[in-house]
Amino acid sequence: MKNINETINHYISLLRKIIDSSQAYWTDWNNEVKIICNIDEKEDKIGFVLDALYLLEDTQLAKENYYKFGLSGPTKYNEFGEMYLRMYGIYNACYLQRQAIYTLLEIILPDEYTHISKEINRMEVFEYRKIFASHTVNVGHGNKKHSYILSRHDLESDRIMGYTSNKNTENEFKDGTLSSQIETWDCEVIKQLSTISEKTINKYNQYFNASSDKKPWDVILNRIQRLSKGECQFAGDIFDLDSIEMNFV
Repeated sequence: MKNINETINHYISLLRKIIDSSQAYWTDWNNEVKIICNIDEKEDKIGFVLDALYLLEDTQLAKENYYKFGLSGPTKYNEFGEMYLRMYGIYNACYLQRQAIYTLLEIILPDEYTHISKEINRMEVFEYRKIFASHTVNVGHGNKKHSYILSRHDLESDRIMGYTSNKNTENEFKDGTLSSQIETWDCEVIKQLSTISEKTINKYNQYFNASSDKKPWDVILNRIQRLSKGECQFAGDIFDLDSIEMNFV
């Protein structure tokens, strides 16, 4: 779990550092950032990129808290009201992360947005968020509208279980493990942030190809990718090129 959280935070930091560090020496910051983030020079979308990264950072804090304390929270009183708050909160933290990823994809990788978003929309975490933490009593449209009821006591074991009795005149049961759903989503976040980082760094390298101010962001990206695969660890800051790398066979 530690590597997953670290990796996501490293990708967020990498993208922010690429943008933030440019202010130290670029003469026309807005236009330069538009180039590396694939933004049309006539559009004003830098704010969307920055806000998406801030949102990813904030919602990651919510997910890390869930990984540490589960649905019962740090008090461990097994109070159902707190479990509901935390369940609604963690599902919507994932949903907000999805929106942040979509924003970055639409701007930086527009040609891949439609395909990727369709795949992400089908993930179990967002299906369960919809039926248990968003549209519980109005799932679907028109004659296909139906509702669900959540099994309260199963929250104590991190299970998201429930059923609908008014869909196609038959009972339909749902049974999922929240931690598994979030871990699967985290792996998807890592995959997309890696792709977004690669695209951004390629643009950066093209623009700064002959500049003495060019930063070795591709080296840092490679470190993060190997860390996410469990191939290495770093004694110190992964962004510090002098930090000691420990490789695993």
